[in-house]
Amino acid sequence: MFAGPSVTFANRQYSEKVYGISTTQAANSIYSVYNAHGGPQSTGVGFSATRFITPHWLLNCDLAWNHLLGSASESPITQSAVQGIIEVSTGYRW
Repeated sequence: MFAGPSVTFANRQYSEKVYGISTTQAANSIYSVYNAHGGPQSTGVGFSATRFITPHWLLNCDLAWNHLLGSASESPITQSAVQGIIEVSTGYRW
């Protein structure tokens, strides 16, 4: 089980790939060139719990909320600076 805050950092290369808009992409879209920079990318809070239902099967639940920061939130392709997730998954252990 885990619960608590989180801070995500990204370098310039990752930020450019995910949130940046290159000259070629700008030429083929309605967006202008956008150079994303590295640094703090998001802050948030989350909860995760895993429980074995049987000796082999497990159930995992994740809840998280993040707020994008800096060039991630300012990117023209970002639709919302607030992101949430609810995930339920199962797994099998040999």
